[in-house]
Amino acid sequence: MRLAGRTAIITGAGSGIGRTSAVLFAKEGAYVALVDRDRAGLRETLTAIDVAKGEASMHVGDVSEADFARTAVDDVMARRSRLDVLMTAAGFSCGGTVLTTDPADWDAVFRTNIGGTWLWSRAAVPEMQRQGGGSIITLASQLAIAGGNADPEPMRDASRNRHAMKRFGKAEEVAEAALHLASDASSFTTGTVMVVDGGWLAA
Repeated sequence: MRLAGRTAIITGAGSGIGRTSAVLFAKEGAYVALVDRDRAGLRETLTAIDVAKGEASMHVGDVSEADFARTAVDDVMARRSRLDVLMTAAGFSCGGTVLTTDPADWDAVFRTNIGGTWLWSRAAVPEMQRQGGGSIITLASQLAIAGGNADPEPMRDASRNRHAMKRFGKAEEVAEAALHLASDASSFTTGTVMVVDGGWLAA
């Protein structure tokens, strides 16, 4: 197993890519600390990990709260005495233009996507420094590099066709890329951007 004996924290683990990655990491031997504000979603993820005979813990809260990040990392360290992987998959998105986007939505995007990533990295890095290393995997949409449309639904088919593979990606495909970055297979990979987009940006 590629992550045997390791401890990982995954934010946004209550659904989507976060959940899929958490289950995959657990199957590969990692103890996974599941972080999300969706308690019911976390329970479903925990159940999937239990079925896979993996180990995990639940940490319910808002990733944009500094105290929650610090408390959760402290709890993981108390349980496991090490932190090998941090994956920040929690994210919030909304459609709109500079004129139509509500200021509250703008703040929520930055507070969750950017602030959450910074806060959890800030809490995790000292622990990884003490033990001599670790992996931090941050997720972003391809829209961080190339913009989208204010109303995404009418553009759905056009977006699908823009992909070189003519389909949307699967959570499992992103999770496999994250597993590579979390494992020893990426030991000489650092500070890089791994694009997993089915050729969308290359179109």
